[in-house]
Amino acid sequence: MDKILNDIFIKNNFWLEENEEITIFRNNTDFFIVENYNLNEFIDFFKSKKTDLINEKFFELTTSNSDYRKSTTLIILIKVDDLEKFYINHRKQLMKIEEDQFFYRKAVIFYDNESIDEFEYVPEDVIKEIENKTNIEKFEENLFFSSKYLVSMLLMIKLPFLQLREGQNEFNTLTDLLESKLDEKKLSDVDKKLQKVTPELIVEFIEEINKETSNQNLLKEFYDVFDITDDEV
Repeated sequence: MDKILNDIFIKNNFWLEENEEITIFRNNTDFFIVENYNLNEFIDFFKSKKTDLINEKFFELTTSNSDYRKSTTLIILIKVDDLEKFYINHRKQLMKIEEDQFFYRKAVIFYDNESIDEFEYVPEDVIKEIENKTNIEKFEENLFFSSKYLVSMLLMIKLPFLQLREGQNEFNTLTDLLESKLDEKKLSDVDKKLQKVTPELIVEFIEEINKETSNQNLLKEFYDVFDITDDEV
């Protein structure tokens, strides 16, 4: 998975920041710290020595560049034996970690051997996989019908700079779709809560992208996810 992410970042104009203890990909505005966690470290995320080290290095970075405080995401990679079992057993911990906004944003990408062995994850492959209408229908019925598709979906959600192919639909990125629905003054709040978006909701949004139609019921679901009232939009 490290090589997969390296390829995706490099092909999207990020570069590797020099640091001996943590892996950081950055461009002129955004910073991504990438770290592998085992299951025990994931379960004890907030008390683990690995997280303590990342926090320590993060604070060191902010002293030299204040932009790290505003635009840093920790990508937590965890390899598991069974995607479905892991998701069911640890969903609360997933949500707890990703909803925590202290210091930096956090995003968990869990994967298994099958998901990384089936094909090479270059950005074009991830996007092609996501856009496949047959896969979308299967994913609606069963989130775990394909390890490859689930991990592709996670990559698309957690790495918002991945773009859908130009010309296929009205919106080039999932973030663009959210921005088109919500008032601009609320975009900063949406950004902070974006990691709450679940694969189920993303599926529905992708369907809307393909249809290029509006759906008030679907929009209301996102309002509920982001705790936005009618008075705020």
